[in-house]
Amino acid sequence: MLLKRVLVSALCVMAVACGSSGSPSSPSTTTSTVPTSFKAATQQVTLTANLITFTWSGSTSSYKVTIGTGPGLSDVLSTTVSTSSYDWIAPRTANVYYARVANASGDTASAQEVPVFTLDLRNVIDAMYFGGGPMSETPTVNPGNAPAAVFADGVAVTVIVTNEAAPTQTSVVNSFISDYLSASGNAFPIAVTNSVADYKGAALSALPENTVAVRVFGLCTQTGVIACANYGPTPVGSNRSYVNMNLASTAASLAVGHEIGHSFGIHHVVATSAARSEYAFLMNPALINPDGRLTAVEKNAISAARAGGIRNGWTRNQALAAGLVLPFTGLSSGTPAVWLNDIIRSPDDIR
Repeated sequence: MLLKRVLVSALCVMAVACGSSGSPSSPSTTTSTVPTSFKAATQQVTLTANLITFTWSGSTSSYKVTIGTGPGLSDVLSTTVSTSSYDWIAPRTANVYYARVANASGDTASAQEVPVFTLDLRNVIDAMYFGGGPMSETPTVNPGNAPAAVFADGVAVTVIVTNEAAPTQTSVVNSFISDYLSASGNAFPIAVTNSVADYKGAALSALPENTVAVRVFGLCTQTGVIACANYGPTPVGSNRSYVNMNLASTAASLAVGHEIGHSFGIHHVVATSAARSEYAFLMNPALINPDGRLTAVEKNAISAARAGGIRNGWTRNQALAAGLVLPFTGLSSGTPAVWLNDIIRSPDDIR
């Protein structure tokens, strides 16, 4: 074996000395083409699907995107793309998937794997309108034939904001109403007015019917609570509501959007805030949404509920028959724990 190696070496030397036209090869260099900054950039949740756009950075001409039901798996999707983004139409059911991207032309190293939390809009509708389902505060409680509290179509609703409220609070009120009306297809007119009266000490029954009054008044006596409200529309409320702010502050301004949601009959929606920014719901009891406004998911839920037929007094059974909510199963094994491990029960509303 040693002799063979010497002969080969000698032949190589001779080839060069005899004027071979070949030249020594340059040392090869390898530039990493592993994609970077891989993420689920946007996620739109509809009644039929989760529309997710993945983006990343890279310098190659084609990439392989894989998605699986577990880490490292590709049992859901494996496809090659020539751009640095990919739109995935994911199932509408709540689940956790694992997505990766790699250079499709030989480099099998993948970017960091990212979990994708899909959301079932029917669970959002259930929580918002009936206080039921796995995204409600009490997912183990059967809501039975609970009614939806929505102002009746065509009813003129008046929202009164007292002069003690800060300008930012008035702005949040106007933003909520604009978002709510747009999502519900302008189902009823809403007028916002200002009042020099502070409504302190005024009973709920003193308000005219179909009226919401936003006042700065220390009625929210629970520890750590900065705002509270009555549920407004019948049959849950009395078509009247006070939105009570304990103080005129920036923090209370964010709370106003949440509380006025209650005054329009919307219940809490609970989800892990760390999953995605889109899930920092306005109606989360922890008031996580930093904008104080309804999220796109919540607005889609309102639109879908409206389009599906939910009206004042509709029962959960009617919504179930219309395909707007799911049958009650308690905390089934098929419900991802991601939606249940961040429940924060906060008594921030007067029921």
